[in-house]
Amino acid sequence: MAIILVTGDNLTVDLLLDRRHGIAGRTLFSQTMRLNPHISGLDMIVPPGTEVDIPEMPAAPPPKKL
Repeated sequence: MAIILVTGDNLTVDLLLDRRHGIAGRTLFSQTMRLNPHISGLDMIVPPGTEVDIPEMPAAPPPKKL
């Protein structure tokens, strides 16, 4: 898990996840909101100075042997 301090303007949770993990990071939106109840009542924009816990992507399963 990574704690990110929001320093810019007009940042959303989706954008934070996208910057951390790429487009696949957006699948972590619900988990991120559960980890950060202090931002669940905010508007879409996360204000500067807010700390956000960003979960890690689950490990990819090993390839299947044929």
